[in-house]
Amino acid sequence: MKSYKTAASIPDEAFKEAERLARRTKKSRSRLFSDALREYLAPRTPRKITQAMDATLAEIGHEDHPVGSGPGSRRPVVVVQCDALNRSRIDTVVCRPITSNLVGSGS
Repeated sequence: MKSYKTAASIPDEAFKEAERLARRTKKSRSRLFSDALREYLAPRTPRKITQAMDATLAEIGHEDHPVGSGPGSRRPVVVVQCDALNRSRIDTVVCRPITSNLVGSGS
């Protein structure tokens, strides 16, 4: 694999932490920074961005057999997930369906 040399300014404390991690994981600094950059870029690929946008419409229920008053088609949803999950490697999105049904609104 072809590689490039580059210079970057890194805050002192971040550099020290990277040095400690490189020693602990027995990786070169170069390998550590390359791995970190790959991991940072991975969720930002066009495919991942499209998947995130598609997650705002979810298949809820069964299209052929809706249960009770439940929907049987694609519905808009709100992602209700904390940043820790967003930054993790878990490919799960926590979301809540949006509805126009007003319960207990008095209308």
